[in-house]
Amino acid sequence: MIVSSDDPGIFAVTLQDEEELCRELFQLSSKDLERIRLTGETYRSFLGTQELFIFFVAVYAGAGLIANDRRANALQIYLGKPLTRVEYIVGKLAVLCAFLLFVSWVPAMLLLAVQVLFTGSVAFVRDNIYLLPAITLFAGLECLTSALAMLALSSLSRSSRYVAVLYAGLLFFTSFAMHHIDAARVIDSDLAGLAHVEAGGAQVGGEHEGEGELDLDVVEPRLVLDEA
Repeated sequence: MIVSSDDPGIFAVTLQDEEELCRELFQLSSKDLERIRLTGETYRSFLGTQELFIFFVAVYAGAGLIANDRRANALQIYLGKPLTRVEYIVGKLAVLCAFLLFVSWVPAMLLLAVQVLFTGSVAFVRDNIYLLPAITLFAGLECLTSALAMLALSSLSRSSRYVAVLYAGLLFFTSFAMHHIDAARVIDSDLAGLAHVEAGGAQVGGEHEGEGELDLDVVEPRLVLDEA
C-alpha cells in the first residue's frame, strides 16, 4: 500500500493508496473521503474564509498609511521632493497589497503545495490547472479592491481610528445591501414562478371548461334524436 523511497522517512503515496490508508487508520466511509478530498470548490471556500484576515490586516496596516502623513504634515515633504502623487499612491498601494496577498494568495498556494506533497504527484494540479490563474485573479482583485478602498478612506481623515471605523462601516453596509438585494431577487423569482403557475392553471381550467360545454352541445342533439 505504501511504497518507500530511498529515504526511509519519505513515502510516496498515490491517490488510491491515500484513500485506503485513510480508511484503515480512521475507518472513514466513502462519503467522508469525498468531504476531505480537495476540489476547486474547496479553494473557493478557503479564499472566502480569508476575508476576515484581509479585513484585520487592511485595518491594521492601511488605516494610517495616508492619515498619519496628513497628521504629521509630511505630505508637503514627500511631494516637495522629486516624487509625484502617482508614485506616492502607487507606493502606498503596493505596500498594502503585499500585506493582503500574504494572508490570501500565499496561504492558498501553500495549500496547493501541501496537496501535491501529500499525494506525491502533480496529478491534482494537472487536472485542475485552472486553479493557478483563478486563485491569483481572485486574490488579486480582492486585495486590490480592499487596498484602494482603504487608501481612499485614509486620505479623508487625519485619524487612523476614524478611518478604521469608516472602513468597517463600508464593509458592513455593502454586505447588508448585497444580502437584501439577493433576498429581493429570490422573492421576485418566487413570485414570478407563482404567477406563471397560476396563469397556467387558469389556462388549463379554461380549456377544461370549454371542453365541457362542447360535450354538452354534442350530447343534447343525440338525446333529442333518441326521444324522437
